[in-house]
Amino acid sequence: MDLRPDTNLIVRLDAAFDLGTGILSWQFSSLDPATMQPPDDPLAGFLPPKTMPPAGDGIVGFAVGAKPGLATGTTIANLARIVFDDNAPIDTPIWSNTIDVSPPVSAVTGAAPAGACAQSVSVSRSGTD
Repeated sequence: MDLRPDTNLIVRLDAAFDLGTGILSWQFSSLDPATMQPPDDPLAGFLPPKTMPPAGDGIVGFAVGAKPGLATGTTIANLARIVFDDNAPIDTPIWSNTIDVSPPVSAVTGAAPAGACAQSVSVSRSGTD
């Protein structure tokens, strides 16, 4: 991604998905456009230190679908592990969703007396999910 002229950087994005582990990874690298190497200035990255928000904030979004045939009650969970340079990883909280493929069941019972116009009618409802 060419960020010029606003920021004199090229950002290389490498992405990979491991079918065996289900791990999706992205690596963003700031490059000096003149050398296509990391910039000499450690503060010259495309995501600056978070000193004056929103500068320094970063978001990566993605969407996935559930595998076909998963049963109700199956939990799908993910988290992100963020690593800046050679620093220790930062793990986000786990986000999870539980599969529910069972349709809800509902019923309404009650009826007005035949051939009459009633001022009130008893109606009941029930449902499960």
